[in-house]
Amino acid sequence: PGAVREALSRRQAAPMVGDGAANAEVSGSGRTSGERDRADAETVSGTVGTAERSISADVPPGLWQFARKKLREAYFHAARASVRDLELNPRPPRDEDRLAADPPDPEPGVLRALSAIRDLAREPVVPHDASPSADDDDETREEPGVPSKNADGVEAMKTTERTNAKRRRKATRAATVCARFDASTKAAARLARADWRAATALLLEDASFRAAEDGTAEDETSSRSRRAVLAHLERAAESERRAKWRTETITGRHSDLRRRAGQPEADSRKSFSGRDEEKSDVFVKDKNDVAERAWRCATGVSADSKDAAHALAYAEAAEETGRKPWVTEALRWCHDFAVYFLQGGGAAELAVKAERRRFFEAFGKRMTDAEITATRDKFLNGHLGMDGDPGLVPFARRGASRVLSGEEKEKELSTRPRAHLLDVGSCWDYFRAFTEGDSNSAYEVVSLDLEPRTPNVFKCDFLELNIGDEGSKMTTEKTSTTTFLSSYPANRASVVVMSLVLSYLPNPFMRGEMVRRARQVLLDDGRGVLLIVTPHSTDRSYSNANRTNALAIWKKNIESLGFERAAYERMRSVHCVAFRTVGNGPGVDVGCRAPELPIAFDAKEREKPPA
Repeated sequence: PGAVREALSRRQAAPMVGDGAANAEVSGSGRTSGERDRADAETVSGTVGTAERSISADVPPGLWQFARKKLREAYFHAARASVRDLELNPRPPRDEDRLAADPPDPEPGVLRALSAIRDLAREPVVPHDASPSADDDDETREEPGVPSKNADGVEAMKTTERTNAKRRRKATRAATVCARFDASTKAAARLARADWRAATALLLEDASFRAAEDGTAEDETSSRSRRAVLAHLERAAESERRAKWRTETITGRHSDLRRRAGQPEADSRKSFSGRDEEKSDVFVKDKNDVAERAWRCATGVSADSKDAAHALAYAEAAEETGRKPWVTEALRWCHDFAVYFLQGGGAAELAVKAERRRFFEAFGKRMTDAEITATRDKFLNGHLGMDGDPGLVPFARRGASRVLSGEEKEKELSTRPRAHLLDVGSCWDYFRAFTEGDSNSAYEVVSLDLEPRTPNVFKCDFLELNIGDEGSKMTTEKTSTTTFLSSYPANRASVVVMSLVLSYLPNPFMRGEMVRRARQVLLDDGRGVLLIVTPHSTDRSYSNANRTNALAIWKKNIESLGFERAAYERMRSVHCVAFRTVGNGPGVDVGCRAPELPIAFDAKEREKPPA
């Protein structure tokens, strides 16, 4: 991996391919991007044969150049993403990783692929069927409030005419060679951008191509190119269908749970008090009970066959989504922060930062360097010490000192249990790769999920997990196919990770209860940290016009449980937040009521009728 990263750093010194000088550097040619594009408009490289020496009128030069640029950009983006994947997911480097670190120029393969795509676009197509199909869903979906086609009246006729007109326009656009060439090129570029192996299979030369060209067998070369492009386009179509299925499965599951948890509110209000009245504490408790019952019916052992099938499909879709780069980047952030907190002196540094803030608020001035050093030494020689490894041994009693002599420290270091990283909603057990075969890893992973996808993940609902007394043992129950996590001790975990978990829960109270339970199992007094990864849809932060203050409410309510926000980073598609424990905290009390953690879509599905 080190050699791969070093080679990648040399390539990343150049700007994105397609910007003139970068094109010249990558291809080894002295021509700029504009000069190469003009040359392509006049003549194409001899590797694609005599028949390809001029660009036909049905594919304009500008479209050809645009398609060529997109394929090249997708190729080099996939190369960078492959090397980045090696950094995010620790594993031995493969041959394609070494190739990605220094990718060869794909120009001959790009021209060959474009020629094959153009030939496929020229072929006659079957006339478009005017009847509705699955592909017409986006075009024919009617807007809310518009009468259906079966309704009486003029509005229904207008709706039908409008739908048919959209279908005809779509068929007309798809019937042209130019449109089919453009659509196929974009589909090929999307798959090449997402999959380095697919990009190399499509765009890089292999021995068979070179042998055919050396033998001047243009027909054989064209046939091989055609087969390669057809296979690539079929895989691209399947990839897009799979992505659509993932989106529908995940969003549908979320919407269904939120609707089922919130829909009975009006009935619950009347049945509990006998009359329709304003919300009260009693009603809120009853509403939360309704949400919990809906959750257990959908996810627990009493779930019917339909809910069980939906849960398995959701787990499969969640695993595929969890392996996407934007998720693994966030998970790697969690790992790096955990290592910094446990072995990099992060716990002591965060405590010093909090003390400096309190000092400034109390006295209106900053700490001196000597005061900062004295404060840091106090923490390192106290309960945040142990050579920078906080929280590896739970307190014998709350508030006990951990200042040890040299011999005592060496003895405890050799016998103490390792720090626990509790991965709630793990699904595919990302953090396990950092501990396998490494006896000096920063933590020991305890992963749990409603529907585990790997054998090392315990099957468990964290909301139902029995939290035992401090100092008790973690207990499990094993069956022929699954291992269940039955109980986990309080004040034991050094790190709790909740990645894309809180937004899955259908009720604000249930999200708060998850965090309260995390506070119970985390070590006290700054020795534990909660890491939360939640999508931008939590507060609609992807839209300045529609964003909410949900994260500000989360910060206030989570800190009320005995936390203090230690770090925040906005990443691609997700928020990453770290909360360290403060003192004992009210969240460790069994009778503590969990605060609500709202998200932007809490009330949206409750207004919809059941499907």
